[in-house]
Amino acid sequence: MKIVVLNGSPKGNELSVTMQYIYYIKKIFPEHEFSPINLGQLLTNMRLREETFQKILDEIKSSDGIIWAFPVYTRLIPSQLKKFIELLFELNVEELKEKYAIALSTSMNFYDNTAHDYMHAVVEDLGMKYVGFFSAETFDFDKFDVRKKWYLFMEYFFNTIASKKAISRRFTPIKSRRFEYIPKIVANDMKIDNSEKKVIILADYVNKESNAARMVHRFKDSFKNGVEIYNFHDIDIKGGCLGCCKCGLDNQCVYNDGFSEFFQKIKNTDILVCSGTMTDRFLSSKWKLYLDRCFHNGHIPGNEGTQMCFLISGELSQNEFLWQWISAIAELGFGNLVDIVTDEFGKSEEIDELIYNMAKQSIEFSKKGYVRPPTFLHVGGYKIFRDMIFGLPGALFRMDYKFFKKRKMFDFPTRKWGERIKRRLLGILFKLKRVRNKFIPNFKNVLVNPAIRTLKEIDFQLEKEKLVEIEVRL
Repeated sequence: MKIVVLNGSPKGNELSVTMQYIYYIKKIFPEHEFSPINLGQLLTNMRLREETFQKILDEIKSSDGIIWAFPVYTRLIPSQLKKFIELLFELNVEELKEKYAIALSTSMNFYDNTAHDYMHAVVEDLGMKYVGFFSAETFDFDKFDVRKKWYLFMEYFFNTIASKKAISRRFTPIKSRRFEYIPKIVANDMKIDNSEKKVIILADYVNKESNAARMVHRFKDSFKNGVEIYNFHDIDIKGGCLGCCKCGLDNQCVYNDGFSEFFQKIKNTDILVCSGTMTDRFLSSKWKLYLDRCFHNGHIPGNEGTQMCFLISGELSQNEFLWQWISAIAELGFGNLVDIVTDEFGKSEEIDELIYNMAKQSIEFSKKGYVRPPTFLHVGGYKIFRDMIFGLPGALFRMDYKFFKKRKMFDFPTRKWGERIKRRLLGILFKLKRVRNKFIPNFKNVLVNPAIRTLKEIDFQLEKEKLVEIEVRL
């Protein structure tokens, strides 16, 4: 059978880690034909010739199955592949319908789940039959057990196509509402004083009468002082991230298009507003292009202390993985997610109020320096970064290594000798049945006792005075 491989890696076919899995399976199953299409390089400048696009569709039409292959870039697929998917929806292509498909990715297993959830939903929206995904760790190809799993997965894929198995669907089709948001003018006496805070809006719209544009200007008009708006359609970004990783040494991108200078303008600003319209199951490829190019800053947080607000035009509630993705942006950047306002629910008056409240809250949070405690999105993510950067990749991501070392983020449990000694001693004691029987029933007390003890020791009068003093000072 013929399998078309839609390769989203900007490194091309030969230098792509992801494609090595394809070349391997090609050797294992020589009876099948594999036809790789190098979308990552074809769409480097985010444009595709009409005749080239048609040739790709002809290849897809003649295939028995499709493999979507890509490295995970900023918790999703590369912007080049995102652009190709947008073209498929824009032109309402029929060639992919009823085709069996899988997704293959390589990454550090850092938010590969959001990338695959996105691909799963998109593949189903295109009318394809999604068989499953294979998420490989970047440096695992040399492990036989990993190659064995890949072999078994591909064997399952071929058998599924051959037997024309029915495939269950996970995502329901998007239900859009036709709604025109008509904002009211903010009264002068209601405008928020932002004289001490810098407010920047990243916008993505062409039509100034679109809901996305109106939401942006409603947010801007909530303030007394100037708010900077940068529209991606007015920014010169020559191309998508090339995956060369040369920026790891000094945070300098190989492109010379002024993007790095633009990034410095918005880095660690007081309030950052991200606005856009949902395109397929995500924001637009313009947004993805911007996010991928931010990688020149490496794994160093770029929104530390920033209050982050989101204005989304579209069906966010029907894309839970996008909500998680947005939350991760704030937490991984060391920022604070104030709110996400959409035009999906409510009347114009209600949306006006939500936007105003978010604008007001962002100033208050910024003045008080509030950043909510991190969740697994931050803690789990940075443990992956920590392990990666402390290892061999840290030689390339030199700036990351310096940052992590300065912030004392190489906090491995193996370095906590006191805890290791206690664990060893307790491990020996717990081998004794008498000790276990006495300890286990009281384990809940062990967990709560430190908090109870602290609560008893607090001088609440003094505590409140300190808190009020801090708030007044801020």
